[in-house]
Amino acid sequence: MKLKLKFFVLLVLCLFAGQKFLCAQSVYGDAVKANVKMKYVYSLDEAFKLAKKENKLIFCNCFEDWALPCHGMNKKVFSNQEFADWMDEHFINFFIDLSTPEGQEFRTKYNIKFMAHYVILDAEGNLIHRIVGGSELLKFQEQVACALSPETSLVGMNRMYPEHVNDKEFLRKYAMVLKVANEEEKYKQVAEDYFRMLKPDEWSEEQNWPFFSEHVREKDTVAFDYLIAHKDDFVATVGIKNVDNAIAGVFMMPLYFAAMGEGELSKEDVLQIREKLEEGKVDEENEIYVLCNIAYLRLKGDFSEMMDLVAAKVPQLDVRVNYGIDLSLPKLINEGKDVREKILNYMNARIETLEENVAMEYKSLLLEAGLEGGIVFEDLTLKEALDKAKNEQKYVFLDCYTSWCGPCKIMSKQVFVQKEVGDLFNPSCVNIKIDMEKGEGPEIAKKYGIQAYPTMLILYPDGQIKYRMQGGTEAGHFIQIARYALDPAVSYTQMKLYRSLSSCPLEKQADYLMILSDAGELKNLRADIVDYLKRVEGKKELYPDVWRLCGHFADSYEHPVFQFVLKNWKDFSGIDQKSLENKAERLIFPLYINYLAGKMSAADFSKLQKTLKKVSFPSDYSLVYLDRIVTYYQQKKWNVLMKCYTKEIKALSDAKLRLNLDILLRYFVKDAPKEVKGQMITYVQQCMEVADSRAINGYKSLMEALQNVEKD
Repeated sequence: MKLKLKFFVLLVLCLFAGQKFLCAQSVYGDAVKANVKMKYVYSLDEAFKLAKKENKLIFCNCFEDWALPCHGMNKKVFSNQEFADWMDEHFINFFIDLSTPEGQEFRTKYNIKFMAHYVILDAEGNLIHRIVGGSELLKFQEQVACALSPETSLVGMNRMYPEHVNDKEFLRKYAMVLKVANEEEKYKQVAEDYFRMLKPDEWSEEQNWPFFSEHVREKDTVAFDYLIAHKDDFVATVGIKNVDNAIAGVFMMPLYFAAMGEGELSKEDVLQIREKLEEGKVDEENEIYVLCNIAYLRLKGDFSEMMDLVAAKVPQLDVRVNYGIDLSLPKLINEGKDVREKILNYMNARIETLEENVAMEYKSLLLEAGLEGGIVFEDLTLKEALDKAKNEQKYVFLDCYTSWCGPCKIMSKQVFVQKEVGDLFNPSCVNIKIDMEKGEGPEIAKKYGIQAYPTMLILYPDGQIKYRMQGGTEAGHFIQIARYALDPAVSYTQMKLYRSLSSCPLEKQADYLMILSDAGELKNLRADIVDYLKRVEGKKELYPDVWRLCGHFADSYEHPVFQFVLKNWKDFSGIDQKSLENKAERLIFPLYINYLAGKMSAADFSKLQKTLKKVSFPSDYSLVYLDRIVTYYQQKKWNVLMKCYTKEIKALSDAKLRLNLDILLRYFVKDAPKEVKGQMITYVQQCMEVADSRAINGYKSLMEALQNVEKD
């Protein structure tokens, strides 16, 4: 979270300072539309030909759909008719999508790294000028106009520079062109050369503000003190808002991190900053004071009063500021019931006002923090957690992670946050997370022999291992493992007393395989499972254990446990018929789809069909319907196929099964005679008329696929 917040803050406060493109389209949705007036050509070769013919330069709009500044420029600048006419008069306007193969080549050739990005070329493809980042219309037009003269273009001024190193006015203009072109190293050199030529009484001139304000941002105490002492002079040229923001900007980043519970400021540091702001007569309405107050209360530990201030002030702050503060709040959930309730109320109120994609991120944070479900992790040492577990008659759930472990992060953000997971662990465990490379982590890793991440331990209050899980997994499988792991009869420590599968009693071998495999301690798991199945063959009283193994391990049709179950289908149907049929559907249905999509050979599919025909499925079972209609398709029995759909499948009570079988028509239609294609379309239209809201989109997609084939 810390790295994410720092990256976000640096991104929005540095790269995009001053830009407020709150627009969206394409991947951002249709919340904001832009009616672009620019007359573009979309071929670089065509642009070169027109440039030569009309003796013009080429303005290249380098676009990427993910980049908000690109969409912002569409809305703020390129939708202005007067500007578009001016551009058409002076340039050949070329649009290129950098995500295309041509765009990738263009990106490499012209060194395009940041968005928004615009390059201006001559008719031979030589770079003349570069503009990185968006801006308001008039300012952007001035930046583009610089390309029209060799005395103001990037390339032209680069050539002139060696002869004008002592020309103050040239250096000022050149520095601004370099800044716009994102030529940072050369800009710093030229800007510093120019600034050294200025006398202090020139610092307050409007044209020198960009250079002076950068010295203030870099905490040049001479420049900062001069700004405070001569504030009125600066206000007269650039306005009170710019001056106050420059003073506040010196302290913005450290205060922002402090308001998020990060950084190195102390309470005393924050008070000194406030004194400096007051000395500079910064307007009390400036948001820097809100950051000051939040940071002070957070450092003081007065989280309840801090949340009152957050609720009152933070939503009104710039989105780039309130976002970071909001994302830091769930870290305070263990600071008392009052604070927890205030955070939850505040975050839910914020969610009501946010766009859907941002609201989803906030909801994810609440889940991750255990505010709306998910595992509630406590900030405790292992000893403290074990003591608490003993007092509360619970286990300890210990997530052993590292900061660099990708699967660890996935477990935290996608699995532990699930309400069903929290409902399992919160009543039964004291939950803690410990980085195995920090604090007590290395000692814990050594004690429990942890060498792979993530490793998750369920511990008895005396510190012995009840269950050990190694490696990440998806939420559904983790829930299944957790239910098993939290069973009082299940114990890793006890199972470890058996030195091998063969030394374990047969009636406990299924548990041995599940417990030791989840711990990552079975090197030949598949072979061990095959050996176990040979021993248990015919011992029907142990088939419930085999069924548990099937749920734990069988993730493919080919898995030996599932093959064992298929072979003995009748014996397992009495254990849990509904779950058995659902399992078979999940593993077999996709294989039929693969065959129809050309991803399975006819020989392999024939082998699959022969195996399944030996299984005593009930006649009304979904896989029986599936095999029947695919067989009709293979045999080109179109009339029989459509009769099966219209008379039998359409009458099935299970809406999900009907849709799954109906979707197969998209594979059948490509080989069907024309009149049968029409019958398929009519059938799907009838299905759409009675489909419920959950299925309607599936039928719409199917109808589109059928109609496209019909057109062809």
